[in-house]
Formats: sequence, C-alpha cells, structure tokens
Amino acid sequence: MKWFISLKNTYSTGKEIVPLSGVVTVIPDGEEMKAFLRETKIAVHDIAVLEVIDVIGIISGRFKDADIVSVGASSCSILFEPSVRVTFLGVLKTGAVFLILFFGGALAIMNFHADVNMDEVLRSIVAFYAGGSGDVVWAGIAYSAGIGAGFLFVLNLFKPKKDKTPSLLDLDLHDYKEQKQRYMAEKSKK
Repeated sequence: MKWFISLKNTYSTGKEIVPLSGVVTVIPDGEEMKAFLRETKIAVHDIAVLEVIDVIGIISGRFKDADIVSVGASSCSILFEPSVRVTFLGVLKTGAVFLILFFGGALAIMNFHADVNMDEVLRSIVAFYAGGSGDVVWAGIAYSAGIGAGFLFVLNLFKPKKDKTPSLLDLDLHDYKEQKQRYMAEKSKK
C-alpha cells in the first residue's frame, strides 16, 4: 500500500511522552494506521528532533509492504515545555519588576519634561486656547491621559473582538516563539 507522510515543523507539548499521531500525518489513514500512530510513543526530555527517515523506519517496521512517500518537512522539533507553577516568590518577583519598571518609566518621563521645560509648554498651550494665564493642572492631566491612551492604541489593546489583525505585541510574541524554537532545534542538532 502507498502512504504519504508529512511531519509538522514544530510540536510543543507539556508531556514527556508524545504519541506519533501528534507529530505525523499519514494519508490515507485507515483505522489500523491511526491505532498504530496513537500507540507509538516518543520520549521527550528537553527537545527532540524527529527525522522523517526515523518515522519511515518505524512505520516500515510494523507495515512490511508499505510504500512510503515523504511530503513536507524533513524533520520535526518536539519541544518539551513543562507547565509553569505559580509560586508566591514568582508573584513577588513579578510585582517587584512591575514596580521598578513603573517608577523607572515615571522618572524617565519626569526627567524628559524637566529637560524640555514642559511646564512652560503647557502654560503656552493654556494661554493660546484659554486666552490668558490659567491653571495648567488640567492640561497636564489631559496630556498624561493622552500618553496612556496612545500606548494602549499603539499596542492595539482597544481592538474590537471581531478584528483579526494582530497587534504589535502579538507579532513580537510570535517572532520570539519562532526564534526560540529555531534556536532549540539548532541546539539539539549539535
């Protein structure tokens, strides 16, 4: 019988034992083949690279008269990512990093405003729009709210639920995951 097999490029799992059916697609997939792929397990400790020739060998060992044609990727990187436990120390570290970044950002903005003399800029804006000298506190509050709203809009956090356009943050996270998987695959081949 002639079978076509295709490997996934990468496969992430939280389990140390992965069924072959999660990594490879076989066409046509009869009941006997489906059961064989579910029963055949691969052990993963950190990262494993499964080559298509290994899969052909595994299938040929069970189905002696198999004519197997590989289509798709020649190898699959199987990444073991254990589940992350939330601990009190982890929450404490996250809170400390948040506070450091928050106050560091606030100090950076305040120093920038001191350098460009933002108080004078706000006074001139209030004088232009109000026609005289007025209270600059309200202009400062509007300015600060505008900075916050600008960050939220740039990160696309106000997008509608039906909008399928990825935000800049989504794209960066996707690039990070791809680079990490590529690095782990190259590291495991050495």
